[in-house]
Amino acid sequence: MKESNKIYKPPKNACYSQFELKNLGFKYIGNDVFISKKASFYGIENISIDSNVRIDDFCILSGNIKIGSFIHIGAFCALYGGNNVSKNTGIVIEDFCTISPKATIFASSDDFSGEALISPMVSSDFSNVTNAKVLLKEHTQICSNAVILPGVICEVGSVVGAMSLLKSNTESFSIYAGIPAVKIKNRSKKLLVLKEQFLASLNFSISKNSSMGGGRRHLENLLKSYNNPSNLLDSSFHPFNLIYNLNSFALNSRVAV
Repeated sequence: MKESNKIYKPPKNACYSQFELKNLGFKYIGNDVFISKKASFYGIENISIDSNVRIDDFCILSGNIKIGSFIHIGAFCALYGGNNVSKNTGIVIEDFCTISPKATIFASSDDFSGEALISPMVSSDFSNVTNAKVLLKEHTQICSNAVILPGVICEVGSVVGAMSLLKSNTESFSIYAGIPAVKIKNRSKKLLVLKEQFLASLNFSISKNSSMGGGRRHLENLLKSYNNPSNLLDSSFHPFNLIYNLNSFALNSRVAV
């Protein structure tokens, strides 16, 4: 029988502790974040990571990057957000996205036309680097060895297949594959129902003093992100009920929130 509410986390000695993460220098770091000590970060002051995130061995995260909640980034992934921190640059990964091993996301790119020199070892006076924001909206899945180029927007529920090269925007709840990637089929929307059931289960777990969660601040922010909370499947998951439970949890539990 499937074990209920089991969250698979890496061994503690393989990851930074919460205390260590708070002192690494991230722009923001949430709760229940599991980052391998073998991952590498550059420009860490421009990297924000929300709650319930796992980043595995040998990942490289560089530059302007914002990561949401309930995210898994598999081993050997590379995210190049670029050094430009303006509004329309960097990499933004919304909640419930997954990036499979060896996938690469570029938010900046050199000019390969021959009209400029190429390399970070060359003065910017002689190069022509383009920066454009990459946005992965909720429930996007980037499969193993896929490559995402600058300026791409993956709409809600997009999937980019293994070994694919994505250089243009996707449609929501669509699956793409190939070089360059093209739409091959639609994707089920059942995951939207499952998300609400999962979040409702967190409400129940927190009220029972479960160690699962991510903290009061994050879950309240999740609720604020909904345009119409009355559409949630479980009426007990109404924002006021949830915040009441969270407040009780903060007072009575030893688990940090």
